[in-house]
Amino acid sequence: MLGTNVRELKLKKDPIGQRAYDVVVAAAPEGQFFAIDYNFSKPGTKQAATKQSLEARIGNQAWGVSYFK
Repeated sequence: MLGTNVRELKLKKDPIGQRAYDVVVAAAPEGQFFAIDYNFSKPGTKQAATKQSLEARIGNQAWGVSYFK
């Protein structure tokens, strides 16, 4: 996903990339963590499950990790 514009990432009708950008890159103070919840299907299934992404801004970059709840 290197070189991907995060603002263009979408899950069906959920603009998850733009939501992440608005919270973390555009408005967050550096070093503060934010949690963003969304639905995503678990690997090997088509059933949606809640996934959480923890994100923070470091300089002019965003950092994040996600996991299934």
